[in-house]
Amino acid sequence: MTDTAIVLGVFWGLFVWLIGSFFVAWVAGQKNRFAPGWFLNGLLFSPLLAMIALAAVPALEGDEADG
Repeated sequence: MTDTAIVLGVFWGLFVWLIGSFFVAWVAGQKNRFAPGWFLNGLLFSPLLAMIALAAVPALEGDEADG
């Protein structure tokens, strides 16, 4: 494998990770959760783990929203 292929693989992996984190934040916003915090969870842990955790919490009503 060439160095270029490795760099491109890392770039695309980070790009997908970032897009996944944005998706987690969007879903959190739809559930009236604090989207920036969920975005950071996705970045730090993984978008998949953050999405699983987000799926486990209920949506908040308007006056219950945290943030």
